[in-house]
Amino acid sequence: MHARWSAYIENFPYKLMHQSGSTNTVANALSRHVSLLAALRTEINGFDCVKEQFLSDPDFLTFGGSAGNQLCIPVGSLREKLIRDLHGGSLAGHLGVDKTLSAMQDRYFWPRQK
Repeated sequence: MHARWSAYIENFPYKLMHQSGSTNTVANALSRHVSLLAALRTEINGFDCVKEQFLSDPDFLTFGGSAGNQLCIPVGSLREKLIRDLHGGSLAGHLGVDKTLSAMQDRYFWPRQK
């Protein structure tokens, strides 16, 4: 969750400027940008087993492409869970096929994702 907010904040143009003495009356998270990013980290329990699955995954054994900034997901039930979560996880209701696929491709990668 924190990593997602960090990536979201990076989309906005801002400039860090030092204000010394009495002009710097309120310290906020943006004035401590480096400290904020260092403190943000994501811990996903049970994710070590996913790393082990890559060793025998037929999709990634011979994969020569690029996944960009997406997380590569090996063959398994995790793919179906991610699709279900993105399709029906919105407060606005179920997303359609195109929006679900777009959300999947923004976040995750595996060959033949469509």
